[in-house]
Order: sequence, then structure tokens, then C-alpha cells
Amino acid sequence: MIIKGKGATMTNYGITKKSKEWTNATKTIKKVTIKRGITSIGYGIFNDCDSLVSVSIPKTVTRIGDSSFAGCDNLTTLKIPNSVVQIDGTAFAACKKLTTINISENLTKIAPLSYAQIGISNIIIPVKVTIIGREAFAWCNNLDTIVIPENVIKIEEGAFKACNSLTDIQLSNGLQIIGKEVFAQCNKLQKIFIPASVADIDFSAFYYCDNFTEIAVDAENAKYSSIDGALYNKAKDTLLIVPSGRKGAFVVPNHVTHIGRSAFERCSELTEIEIPENVTSIGRGAFFRCSSLKKIVIPSAVDSIESGTFWYCTSLQSVVLPKNLAKIGSSAFLNCYNLTSINNLSEIPQDISNNAFEKVNLKKIKLYVPTNSLLTYQNAKIWQNFGEILPLQEEGNND
Repeated sequence: MIIKGKGATMTNYGITKKSKEWTNATKTIKKVTIKRGITSIGYGIFNDCDSLVSVSIPKTVTRIGDSSFAGCDNLTTLKIPNSVVQIDGTAFAACKKLTTINISENLTKIAPLSYAQIGISNIIIPVKVTIIGREAFAWCNNLDTIVIPENVIKIEEGAFKACNSLTDIQLSNGLQIIGKEVFAQCNKLQKIFIPASVADIDFSAFYYCDNFTEIAVDAENAKYSSIDGALYNKAKDTLLIVPSGRKGAFVVPNHVTHIGRSAFERCSELTEIEIPENVTSIGRGAFFRCSSLKKIVIPSAVDSIESGTFWYCTSLQSVVLPKNLAKIGSSAFLNCYNLTSINNLSEIPQDISNNAFEKVNLKKIKLYVPTNSLLTYQNAKIWQNFGEILPLQEEGNND
């Protein structure tokens, strides 16, 4: 197929309105040559052209529209001329055999989903790019190396999500924001170095990276620091992210006073987590899916357990709740179905959400409370439903 003329091509919608034969024709097109004079490739014009293997784009083209080549299953290589200054979202999404693509050097933004689910093993991001958009390279299962150039200041949500071969990520100084789930589900990723310029890392940036064990931070970074491969704030009093590939035991340092939201999320092979007495607060979902964790002692200064703190801690057997704990949030112990004992040191039954122990058989759990509070717990909302309510031993430990 040869496309010639001046200005922008029609969109797929515009063509199909005028020609009912177009949809059938797109199934047989193998080669497209766009002649000089065309300045823009319209929305969805070659979307799902299953037989397309070759496209020639002239230097007069400045824009490639949304979904222009999305779903072209047999497109393997593509050269985008430097005249192109804008490539819109999903432009090449789901071109699963597209293994070679050079991106125009004059792009300043990688649009959302523009290269999602394509076959590349490496990509050179142009040096003028400042933003990598949402899910721009998500599900690129062959992508193993990525270098982020210095002008990039923000990587948006899920930009490299589920790139299952990604092992090497090089972030340049200049990057400021790492958004939600940017590297989530990158199962071969083992470590990453955070440059000095980074000022905002979303707590979900490395969700579900099963082999991820180390975060290192430039000593000059003003916002973050690292200790033994885990991420902390600069003052090192807040634990932010423990890489989800860590195994065995983790000891929270004594200088930590706050465990951040989802800090241990999906650390499914941690069997023991020791929390120091200096900790005063634990964020929502802090231990979500720590499925090998068997016991936990909440420090005495913690006065509330937030919603979902121990979601799906399916191996959790025993919990010690401190004397000053006043509140337990919704689904705090959801699906902790192996829980058999709770040592509750508080003399006053906590304000507890109706579904704090959702999908847990309370009848099989022994609840140990202060002797002078036995009757109070036996008549308290939720607590009265436990199988046995027994007096604490003097040391507050009945295991």
C-alpha cells in the first residue's frame, strides 16, 4: 500500500465511515510506504493489520497518532524519523514481534502505553525525553536492560510493569519521581541504585518483584537512604521498602520509629520480623502477604493497627498486642487462618473493626488477657467470640 498526499492521514474511524472494504483490506496489507508530504499518521489507521511486516515513514511526518499500529502482530522492525516530535498513546502497543525500533531523537515524552507489550529486548530512550508515561513499556517480556537518560525527571505509573526479563536498570541523576508500580512484577530484577536527584518513590514502585533483594541509594540523596539493602527516609527513622525477595529474618534497626505503608508487602519468604520498642506506628498494609511470617510482637508504643496490616499472612500463628493498643482496623488480620493464639496485654478491650479477623475462625484461637480483664473481654464486641479467653502469664507470653 502506498499513501501519498499532503497533511495528515485520515483516522481509522474516518476511513471506515467512507469505505466498508477498509476493515477487510487491513487484514492483507503486508507493506506500507508513506510518501513525503504526509505530516501525521492518524488515529488507529493501521490498528490490527495482522499481515503488516514493513512500514516506511518519511521525514515529513511529525506525529504518529493513538493506536496507529497497535496490534500489528507481524511487524518486526520500524524506523521512526527524527522529524517525529509526538507519538501518542498505544501507538505500537501489542506489536508482539516488534523487536527492533528506533525512536525519534526529538521526542520529549514517551506517551502512555505507546510501546506496551512489544517484543523489544532493549530500547534507547531519546536524550530529550523528560517523562516516561504510564505503562509505556509494560509487559515487554523480552526487555532485559533499560537506561534512563539524564533529562528524564519522572517515570509514571507502571511504566516498566511486568517486564519479566528486566535485570539491569540504570537510573540517571536528574530523575525526580518514580511513580506507582513503575517496576512492579519485574520478577528477574534483583537490585537497583537510586541516584541523588530522586525525591519521590511510591511505596508500590517495586511490588511483586520476587527476586528483588537490594535497594542502594546515593549518599548525596537528600530524601532517602539505604541500610542493608532496604529503603529508609534520610533521617533513617522510617522504614519505607523492604525488597520483596528477602528471605529468612529481618531485624528492624533500633533507630526506626515508623514502619511505612506496605513496607514489607509481598515479602513472602520472610519467616521472622523483629520490631524494636522504639517503633510508634505501623502503616497500612505493612505486612500484606508476608505469607511465611509465623509470629509478630507489636511494640508497646504502637496505639493502632491500621487496615490490612496483616492481610494474607497465612502462616501467622501468634500475635502479641501491646498494652497501649487502642484500635484495630478493618481486615487487619484478613485470612490469617493459621492464627492460634493472641496475647493481648491491654486491660481495656480495643476498639476493633467488625471484620478485623475476616475469614479467620475465632473459635480456634486462644485469647490471653490480663487476669482482671477476663470478664470485660468476655462481654466485649468481637473479643467475646474467641474460642478461649484465658489469663496472661506474668511475662505476658503464653507460647
